[in-house]
Amino acid sequence: MKSNQKRKELIMEMFKTETFLKIADLSKQFQVSEITIRRDFDELEAKGWVTKVPGGAVLRQPTGENSLQEKERFQQEEKLSIAKKCKEIVQDGQVVMLSAGSTTMYIARELKDKKELTVVTTGINIAFELSGLPHIQLVIAGGPVLPKSYAMVGHIAERTLKELKADIAFIGVDGIDLEHGFTTTHLSEAYTDLTMMQSAKRSIVVADHTKFGRVALSVVAPIEQVSEIITDAKTDPRFVSELEKRGITVIRPI
Repeated sequence: MKSNQKRKELIMEMFKTETFLKIADLSKQFQVSEITIRRDFDELEAKGWVTKVPGGAVLRQPTGENSLQEKERFQQEEKLSIAKKCKEIVQDGQVVMLSAGSTTMYIARELKDKKELTVVTTGINIAFELSGLPHIQLVIAGGPVLPKSYAMVGHIAERTLKELKADIAFIGVDGIDLEHGFTTTHLSEAYTDLTMMQSAKRSIVVADHTKFGRVALSVVAPIEQVSEIITDAKTDPRFVSELEKRGITVIRPI
């Protein structure tokens, strides 16, 4: 039997190697009731350290904004696997929207050999990547540019996106949480991304496994806003199961 404080410290230590901890498992390990573990999670969530999910909790990681160059160095293999899945979905001749971000940059690179594609983007970096290709019609949303993410935001970008209709939109996010939905680090980017979601026949959130269970500053949309998420093979299957129970298709490489 551990003291309450010591038990919570040990739980937080366990989150260093686990993305999801089950109430039932912790109850057995610490030889306490499941109600006691739920109370521990209540206290840890109140401190902003974890997020409770059905059957357990996931670590809530603060998501301060890194520069785009820094983000591109993280989870490179995972982002490439996501991008290749996106490439399989996109057909020649379609209109595709890409939000700003490092994962969507990988997608842009994979789409470069598609034919007669129209790409609408809010990412300056993506625009540079695809500019000058004769078989891709590039449309830039316009508006002020955020210095770290290179994202075009504000009413100009939003008006452009509202006036265009796409077959598919791929939107990158900084956090995916069952309660708080899809979140991003920038207030102004959140509404731009939501507008993009609403302007496409098919909206797909793209996010590597580190984004699950995280909550960033500003809500983009509730979980139910999209019907598909593309992620990598490392995403916790228990989190995937909870999303699928809500009717969301989660696509992962085999």
